[in-house]
Amino acid sequence: MRFSERIGKTPVKKLAQVDSIDNELKISLWNVIVVYYIDSAVDSHYHGYTKAHDRYNFFVKCWQNNLIKPIDEIPLYFGEAVQYLKEYFLNTEWRKTLQLIEEIIDYDSSIDKDKYIEECNFYLNRENSAYRFVGNKLAQITSQVEINEVAGALDTTRDKYVGVHIHLNTALDRMSDKKKPDYRNSIKESISAIESLAKILSGKEKATLSEALNALEKKGIKLHGALKSSFQALYGYTSDAEGIRHALLDEDILSKDDAKYMLVSCSAFVNYLIALNNES
Repeated sequence: MRFSERIGKTPVKKLAQVDSIDNELKISLWNVIVVYYIDSAVDSHYHGYTKAHDRYNFFVKCWQNNLIKPIDEIPLYFGEAVQYLKEYFLNTEWRKTLQLIEEIIDYDSSIDKDKYIEECNFYLNRENSAYRFVGNKLAQITSQVEINEVAGALDTTRDKYVGVHIHLNTALDRMSDKKKPDYRNSIKESISAIESLAKILSGKEKATLSEALNALEKKGIKLHGALKSSFQALYGYTSDAEGIRHALLDEDILSKDDAKYMLVSCSAFVNYLIALNNES
């Protein structure tokens, strides 16, 4: 991550694509359609007549249900029909793109639906989409509330608590790296954001998280007991001999869901601590 991203002067990768689909995700999903619906056809010859092609009914259903265009306007040649559908897919609004990848599951019984869904979910996950296939239907798996917590914590720490901001930004960046995600260190950075903020607010720069939270309470900042205990437990998990900060934990058991949970939870606690401090 570049310096300007770390200090929050340029945008970093989003926690999730909720009300949009970027070009990389659209292209990735289109490629899945090509593999499973176009190139897998019995006759994938692009210069043949569309009506004579074994995927003609697939195009008819796309024109009827998605493009909402007369089926007698389906291009004469198969390759032209593919290109027309591609232009629609890549340029239509995000809702219609997702609607198409969901609905075409039922447009052709010859494809391997499980493999198709697996491929789509791989790219939806890689490109940080808020949506996944659950069964044969797309469902939102990242809420706006979670996104608001992370965005709020990044915003409130940008100027006054720069170190905390850098920890959160680094956690987001390492979790979102499409080529080499680092979930272990994303989790570490998330919990380090709370540790850093607690030390700053308590004035105890060499304290553990538990000691810093106790010091905050002595200063008159009233912490909810259950929240305090839960984050002390999370801190203990990341700090013990077999925790995230040590090399003994098997990397394979950590997932994006683990990293996202920790980032959202720690962002919410950062927002909570700052609010309590401002009220005291």
